[in-house]
Amino acid sequence: MHAEARLLDLVGAMEDLKAMRNSVLREIELLEGKGKQRTQKVQAWLDKVVAMDQCTNQLVIDFSRCCVTGCCSLNIYSRLNTSRKATKLKKEIDELMKEKNHLSVLAKRRPSNSVIDMPISSTNVGIMIGSNLSIVRDCLVDKTFGIIGIYGMGGIGKTTLLKEIRRSIDDWNMGFDYVIHARATYELHVEDLRDCIAEQLSLCEPSRETIFKFLRYKNFLLLLDDLWEELDITVLGIPDPHDEISYVTTLYKHKVVFTTRSRKVCDCMKANKMIKLECLDKDEGCQLFKKNLAMDLEGKPFIEDAAREVVNLCGGLPLALIMVARAMSNKTSTTE
Repeated sequence: MHAEARLLDLVGAMEDLKAMRNSVLREIELLEGKGKQRTQKVQAWLDKVVAMDQCTNQLVIDFSRCCVTGCCSLNIYSRLNTSRKATKLKKEIDELMKEKNHLSVLAKRRPSNSVIDMPISSTNVGIMIGSNLSIVRDCLVDKTFGIIGIYGMGGIGKTTLLKEIRRSIDDWNMGFDYVIHARATYELHVEDLRDCIAEQLSLCEPSRETIFKFLRYKNFLLLLDDLWEELDITVLGIPDPHDEISYVTTLYKHKVVFTTRSRKVCDCMKANKMIKLECLDKDEGCQLFKKNLAMDLEGKPFIEDAAREVVNLCGGLPLALIMVARAMSNKTSTTE
């Protein structure tokens, strides 16, 4: 087939591919209007189509310039090279069209705060939380502890402790290939959690099977915050640390650390280690309160006395201490 004919064939195939892309984009726009978001796999396909369109246009432009200068009728090699490139691009277009037929899911439910923002904490976590951090570290080293449950009342500091674990992992040098962190929330959506996990693992397909195959022979730590009820982690694709097969004769470390308000959830999750968080004592409470008060109490005994009274009323609950302290930061009179 002559170069011109192959180019025409290529341009026609490209037009069909662009029509297919436009159809996909219309479907995605409808789904995004319903609060969903396009999958990574679909976006990758769309990007490939754009790149293919650019390559096709460039080949046509180069061939046209060659013909204008007269080389097209004289340079057999140039025509042969163009013909080969057109054939190769046409084959890639056919592959992209086949790939589109395997895109069964164009958009997914938008994650609702599944990913945890875990900055380095500047808050004094206190002696008690520091002690619990040490306990968690020892559990992560111990091969007999696969699942660790951290429980306590709301505002006690469970999420703070989880942040400190995440921040400290690199310093501990545990040898984890991946550290995954996600928030379960009260309205648990397994699909959102899978999406969150797959995104952190850079997986295009957030399916249970894909995640499991990827993690089975890896050292990983899953940090799961705010569990309100029992969750079968295997439905997320997470290899069960209790399963001997997942351990592959203990060659790989599979660890799960979760937080919850309920001791019962720890029991249902079959946690090998349960850590209950207690309220701060008076000294720690005062220290945390002053740190968040952002006010110099030196020479202001009447304010300091009021601060101690407020600390006592907060009952050592970290969240209450922090919120009240910040709310009181601009109060300077005794009445306030």
